[in-house]
Amino acid sequence: MENGMVKEWYGKKIILIICLFCVVGLGYSQQTKSNDFFKDKGLSLKAQTFILSPYNEEVGNSLYDTDFELEYKTIVYGANIEINYYLNPHFGLGIGIGYEMINQPHFEYYPLYLSLMGALNETKNSIYTKANIGVHLGDLDQSGFVFRGGLGYRLKVFENILSNFEFTYSYQNIYKSFENSERPENYYNLESVGLTIGIEIN
Repeated sequence: MENGMVKEWYGKKIILIICLFCVVGLGYSQQTKSNDFFKDKGLSLKAQTFILSPYNEEVGNSLYDTDFELEYKTIVYGANIEINYYLNPHFGLGIGIGYEMINQPHFEYYPLYLSLMGALNETKNSIYTKANIGVHLGDLDQSGFVFRGGLGYRLKVFENILSNFEFTYSYQNIYKSFENSERPENYYNLESVGLTIGIEIN
């Protein structure tokens, strides 16, 4: 019951925040329209950092009573670097690699993923959506799957340097076993939401 209340709280808060974010971002975008257009096509480099909070049923409600379970205090931290190629001002494709850490149970891994991005406006200031699909590398039992989707706002900082702020949804399955954990399986399922902040040179 407690976990259900946590999930319901997360859902309502995230929907409200995303709606407010869209309204404010769209208004700001309309006010800052200018001839400062995004590139027609070409490469860009992006670096991002994020924090995610898992909220699925397994969190804090595991069938196993061990020290290696997902708990309410579990957080996913990460950073990544992407190289993107924009086919036009609205649509880009890319590849990225990152470093991520889960604090409870503690372990690290390296996601490798493909990225798709769509921007609403042709200007540097724009609302955008994004999706990443990839796998996990590192000290794991086997490679798992990761999907990330986001809704964000991109804005010019200086010349060709942009920044972005994004609300992110993440789904991933991770295969990790621990010595003497007494855990009968090595599978972790994480569904998370959080905030991503980045900088882009285009």
